[in-house]
Order: sequence, then structure tokens, then C-alpha cells
Amino acid sequence: MNSICVQELLNLSLFKCKRCDKRCQYPVIGDTEGNYCISCLDEPKMTTANVEVNTILEKLNVPCRFNKDGCGVCNNIADITSHEVECEFRKKTCPLEQFDECQKIVNYASHFINHHKQYVISSEVDTFDVSFDIKHFMEDLIRLLIVNNEYFLLHIKHDVDNTFLLALYLCGDYENLKSYNCSFEHNEITTINLLHESDISLPLQRTKAEVYELPIDVHNSETKLRIKIAANSSMKIVKNKELLNNLSCPICAIYMFDEIYQCILGHSICKTCFTRLQRCPTCTSPFNATRNYALESFAPLLRYPCRHDGCNIYFSKKKLFDHEDMCPFKLYDCPYRKKTTCNYTGLYKELYDHLYYEHNIRDNNPVQHVFTLENVTPTETIMNYYRLRSIFSCCVRKHMDGYNFICNHIGPKKSAKRFVFEVELINRQNESMVLKCYLEIVGDMLIRMKL
Repeated sequence: MNSICVQELLNLSLFKCKRCDKRCQYPVIGDTEGNYCISCLDEPKMTTANVEVNTILEKLNVPCRFNKDGCGVCNNIADITSHEVECEFRKKTCPLEQFDECQKIVNYASHFINHHKQYVISSEVDTFDVSFDIKHFMEDLIRLLIVNNEYFLLHIKHDVDNTFLLALYLCGDYENLKSYNCSFEHNEITTINLLHESDISLPLQRTKAEVYELPIDVHNSETKLRIKIAANSSMKIVKNKELLNNLSCPICAIYMFDEIYQCILGHSICKTCFTRLQRCPTCTSPFNATRNYALESFAPLLRYPCRHDGCNIYFSKKKLFDHEDMCPFKLYDCPYRKKTTCNYTGLYKELYDHLYYEHNIRDNNPVQHVFTLENVTPTETIMNYYRLRSIFSCCVRKHMDGYNFICNHIGPKKSAKRFVFEVELINRQNESMVLKCYLEIVGDMLIRMKL
């Protein structure tokens, strides 16, 4: 079943949650009124799984629930459920509710750093001192805590009497939750259960927070908390700017992950640039086949920053490339750049509006275009399409000995695998031949025909 049919199937009310009106999270919970996400129910233990709906989902290659926001990941229902927990395109609400203009954000770390610096606390060590007046504690206290390029969101809310709710969230890779030991100190040290940013709820709920009681000092209502966020001794991944600088190739400025070569004086260079140069760009000394094994051994232990402006998240080598392909801060050129003078460059989610208002591109259903090959010129004939919140640019080019058909998916490379395109050739006798092509991970496909 192709991706379009799967999407239309999942749009049926059978797969929609009665509470949030989105595709139900797996496993789907059902009752006499309909189906629900388990996270949308107040008492999930009192319900039962909808076996029939879950069985159907288990047989499908399901797109991420946030595909309309730009996510192109498509996988089996178990893996896609795990992916949705930390999907880059998951819609988030700014926890600082007094700022109405920034309710929908991309990621918490970048949003606070770019828009709410007064609520950001950085520390070179693993402790943070937070003070507040508990007797006049009317609004929530929210701070972004930064230590060693890792981001944590602290949320404190007054509950009743001398009780307050406290939650600490890791903003970033879900797998790093077990890498930290967290606690706060107020008269005594209390361990904090670290949560993931996907657990953030507004307003802060008792079910998603640790509940603590603080005695109020009638003579001094100012309460001081010391938050400690310490990496486990077993945590092998480190982030150090000096080491990152040493791993940046002096030619292409890309981080050197794999084979690292060096000149006779010890200056390092990446494998790609090594094959193109004979002398070191730093000291002009000749290269030999010597590898910098010491530096290579550090590469897997480091965490690397995303290269897209506005994104402040660090990732391991294994996850960096996948993130950068799907990063919401990645910029895309207008597909009309080659055909017109349009120089627009913007975020993926903004590209839709640009094509709609500036180039009159509409959601085509189905996506198809009919033309006569005799009218195709040696220059490119470009058709741009917009379908199922995805953008495609198709090109036909005439050559001396035939024609090129190119279909390019504009967006994250992973989403290209969800689609196929067909070229149907019809001669004057009305005989036809259909070529079906899959858009693989590379994101484009070239067909060359001799007619």
C-alpha cells in the first residue's frame, strides 16, 4: 500500500482520538464511544486496547503524526511511536504563558536562548542556585538551565499551603535521561526524577511532577534551592569546545568523524580533503599516509552542535546527520530559483506559504501533468507540485538523443522514500508505456529515454 493510501486510511475516524482529534497513539485504547490515545485518558487503567485497530496499524508503514509539520519519517507503528516522543517537528507550547506571541515553538532550548534570555541560567559547574519568595509565589517559576551544552527546563509551581510542584526536564535526546543524577538541596538533599521534554504539561500536573513540601520561614520568606545536575560516571559522551575545534577540518570546516590524516608536522585534515591536497594548508608540509589515531579515538565520544542557525542542540556522531536532515531550522531554496529570479530561502514549514502566495501552487489531487514531448525545449521545463503537505519539483529536459525526466522531493531526505512517481509515454497510436520510479533516500530520480 503506497503512502497516499495509508494517509487516507489513517484519516478515517476509526484511527482518530476522540480527545485530541489526531491519529491515535499506539496502542490504541477503545470504549463504546470511540478510540483514544492512552495519554489522553484520565484513567487509562480502566480501559482496554482496541485489538482490531491495533492489528491494522501493526501491518502498515505509518507516517509520523507530525508529517503535516514537515516530518518525513515513516516506519512500523512500534518504531514510529518511539520516534514521535522526540520528533523534531512535534508542536510545543512555550511554558512562559504570559508571552502570547510565542505559544508555538520549535524546540525549547533554542526558543529560550533566542527569545527569553532573562530566564536562562548557565553554569560551568553542575549546580544552580534558584531563589524565590515563597510567600508571594503567585506565578510559575520556569528557567532554562544550561550545563556543558546540555539543556534542562526547570518548572516550579505553588500548589497549596506550603507545598509546591517541581519538575525537571531534559531538552534533547531521550536516550540521555539515564545519563544524569539530579537533586535539589533545601535543608536536606532530595533526589529529582529527571523527565523528558515530551512529558512537559501545561499547566503543571501532579502526575507529571515531583511533589515537595517546604517549611516557610515567617521572618525570611525568600527560599533558596540548589539544583544539582551531575553526569553519571558511566556517561562516556563529552562535549568540549577545544576538542571540537581540533576535530574541525581546516579546509572544509566539517567535523572529522572517520579517517583523520595528518602532515609530517602533525596538522590534521579530513579524508575527503586529504585526497585532493598534496600539502598541508597550515604549514605547507607534505602529507603522507599517517593517520591521527589518537584524535580518531575521541571522535565517537564527543557531542556535536547542529550546523543550522537557530538550533542549539548537540548530538552524538551517530545521530547528528539524521538530525541535521530533519532539523526544523534547516533552510530550503525556492524550487523556482533556477527558472525565475526568486531568491527566497526559508524554513520548510514556511516554504508552503511562499509557494502558495508567490507562485500560486495548490495542493494537486492527484499530482499529474500532461505535455507533448515535441514542445519540450533543450532548456528545462519545470513543474512544481504540492501534495499531502509535501513539495515536489519535476523537470523535463530535451537532449540530442533523448529526454531526461527528473522528479525531486524538496524536504528531508527520509521522507522521499514515502513516494513514487510514474512517467507514462503515449505514442500517436495511443499505445502507452508506464515507468514507475521510487524516490529513494537521495531524494531525486533521473530517467533518460531515447525515443
